Amino acid sequence: MKIPEYIKDELERIGSRSLYPIVLVILPLFSIIFLCTIFGNGRIEELPVGAVDYTGSRLSGEILDKIDASSTLHIEHIYTSENEAIRAMQNLEIYGFVTIPPNFDRSLYSGGQPQIAYYYQKSLLATGEEVNGAFLKVLADVAKSLLEQSGSMGGLDKESIKAVAMPVNINSIPEYNSNLDFRVYITYPFIFIFLQIILLVFIVYIIGLSKMLENRSREIPARVLPYITIFGCYAILSTFICFTLLDMPANGRVAELALSGILLFCATAGTGVAIAALVPNFSIAVSLASMYGALGATMCGVTFPIEQMSGWVQALAELFPVRHFTRIYHNLLYRDISFIYSLKEIAALLLFTSLIWIVPYWVSNHRKHGNIWLRFRNLPVIYGVLLIAVGGTMGYALLYNVLYLPNRVKEMPVAVSDESGTPLSRDFISCLDATEGVDVVCCNTDYMSSAKMMKRNKVRGIIYIPSDFAQRIATSRESIFIMEGTTTSFLYYLTLQESCVGALQNINAKYRSAVVESLPLEGKLMLAKALQMKISGIPITNAEGGYATFLIPVVFIVALFQTMIMAMGVWRGSLAGRTKGELRHVSPSPMKDILIATGFYMLVAVFVIGVVPLMFNLPHSGNMLQSMIFMAIFLLATAAGAYLLSMLFTDSESVNLVVPFFSIGLIFLSGISFPRDCMPWFWQICYYIFPCSPGITGYIKLNSLGAPFESAEGEIILLGIQAAVYIALIICITNRKRESYKRVLIK
Repeated sequence: MKIPEYIKDELERIGSRSLYPIVLVILPLFSIIFLCTIFGNGRIEELPVGAVDYTGSRLSGEILDKIDASSTLHIEHIYTSENEAIRAMQNLEIYGFVTIPPNFDRSLYSGGQPQIAYYYQKSLLATGEEVNGAFLKVLADVAKSLLEQSGSMGGLDKESIKAVAMPVNINSIPEYNSNLDFRVYITYPFIFIFLQIILLVFIVYIIGLSKMLENRSREIPARVLPYITIFGCYAILSTFICFTLLDMPANGRVAELALSGILLFCATAGTGVAIAALVPNFSIAVSLASMYGALGATMCGVTFPIEQMSGWVQALAELFPVRHFTRIYHNLLYRDISFIYSLKEIAALLLFTSLIWIVPYWVSNHRKHGNIWLRFRNLPVIYGVLLIAVGGTMGYALLYNVLYLPNRVKEMPVAVSDESGTPLSRDFISCLDATEGVDVVCCNTDYMSSAKMMKRNKVRGIIYIPSDFAQRIATSRESIFIMEGTTTSFLYYLTLQESCVGALQNINAKYRSAVVESLPLEGKLMLAKALQMKISGIPITNAEGGYATFLIPVVFIVALFQTMIMAMGVWRGSLAGRTKGELRHVSPSPMKDILIATGFYMLVAVFVIGVVPLMFNLPHSGNMLQSMIFMAIFLLATAAGAYLLSMLFTDSESVNLVVPFFSIGLIFLSGISFPRDCMPWFWQICYYIFPCSPGITGYIKLNSLGAPFESAEGEIILLGIQAAVYIALIICITNRKRESYKRVLIK
């Protein structure tokens, strides 16, 4: 047969089963629509928070009104005590709260410095930082306005008052993603992460199902071409939607971005061919391909910077085509470097692509000398089930803990352009360099040199200190430095901002007295009687802002959910493939199978959520027994859903074509990475369909937030309803199949 005939065969194959159009058309288009719409306008806004007002005065009411007027925060409820507000926060009803102490007005007007405290939780990392920043900004403005009231009476101008309130201030400039739009961080790269998972698994599935490597290995390049072409069209479509319809900044490089996406899918096809050849067992190959594809979400470096991980992890990331794709689009968008200057990454993707030709050639020659892999090709299905259920779940739990072992971004390289060269600027640089997150790798460079270093990825941020930095403080004027940070990773910008704020607070505490000393006598006397208040921000959980502390509990739930569905699908699909007739999907006792799966996974869960956290010193704020009870309910609902889903598949590998793609999407739906309150209503409804999302939310409440068991009542009821609905559908479908089979026997 010639190449056009091979292509025609594959196109006919697509129409031969309803599963293929679902995988090749519906899932990719759904992925694009899902990721382009789930983050709303990309901004975290109107987050529900609470307040505890022990004073109940006009002034405290004005403070709460200003908080409520913030675009980020919305006061949902006024609580009578801090304990009540903490319980609401543990129940995820609110994301934080502010406390106005008793006798706030009296202390303020009598010359005291009452303290307003606000509480937030960082178990939801991005949301927690937004709440922290919004509270701090509003309350700092309140403190400044109180000081202005007093200072204006003493003849001080606004500039002097601002300098007293905050001698040194910061002007933050996010590089490229100036609005800190969540869609720019996530949507575009994750579209390609989703699509490469689908293509990778499908290539392995098609090669294994048709046994191309055994009989027609040299036909493989022609036979995978239609699938590469289809996904190449998706690369063009995705790029057009993101940078035209969603109006993301593209620096005029839309065509180059689309081309890099096409290269990614070519490389993904080559990787799929290699996996199909290296792993002889069909079921195991498809399972490993799905896990490898999902792991690309971490190895691409979009969520947590690869540069912050261990050296061996950075080396391992080179074996993932999506990592090289990420570097190319970072060069195009963030560094404004032409496509041709990413030659190393292009060469890597072309090398992966060449596997489409190299592997079939190697297999065809190797088979002539006796392929030792053939003895492993017909391993019992139980090995594939155990690999997924035990190896996959425990492997995920251990691997992700090792990958995110740094937990935080540390020693992030930063360049400082110090045009002041004064003791004050040097003191500030020392404070900045002393923070855990920043490493000042060069100082006293001019801004253009620093910008070139940032463009070459030698530094991740620039601090610009103007020439009048110290002079302004000496003349009672607020001094401002500029922070420019990369947004290639959300954590890079967040870390630089946190470090600068920490250094800022130290400098302001140290030099505020110098500003006061430079004021005229009348101003000093008036400031002694000025209305001043203190502000305190208190994180309830994950005080260090650790990424692993935030993500790993989510990974535990997703791993249990995904691997159970895959294992159940492989096992039930193998029975369907071996059994003849209409009764092929019907088990003598579905409930028995569901309970066995639940019990087996409870043993796995003991290791995953009981042993692994102890091995890696992960925080556990709740009661372990209560967490295990909740886990049993979650696993029962998941087992019932997995059994129901397995009835739709006619072979043991089909489930892997559909399920891996959902796991990352269900993390988004849970509201852990992006607040569910900010999502469109139609995606919020999807939260109630699958057990994974309420499972994540309930486990976060019990494990990370230390909430009492009754706080997860909503999730428990939802999981119970899901389990009941799934089981009812299983019984109905089973009875219908039995009746149908009986009628066939009678005829």
